[in-house]
Amino acid sequence: MTKREPAARRDGVTVRRLNAMALSPAGDTLAVSDSDGRVQLLDAKTFATIRELGRGGAGGTGLACSPDGLTLATAESSGQVGFWKARRR
Repeated sequence: MTKREPAARRDGVTVRRLNAMALSPAGDTLAVSDSDGRVQLLDAKTFATIRELGRGGAGGTGLACSPDGLTLATAESSGQVGFWKARRR
């Protein structure tokens, strides 16, 4: 089991360690999982949060987008696998 690193604050911005990233097939959406266990969809150009998909234990250690970009698969170090609807809106 790995120790979770706390989020750091720098210049008023919360900085978290990313565990995994996946780019959508269209290249417009970036899926990320962070050290706080959040799985989020970000705009690939601006990095603005589109939406938060959920929170897991220590965050996903692996992310993959389906070829049509509608589903995101997450993998945890515990072996748990999750599937999420990955629509931008």
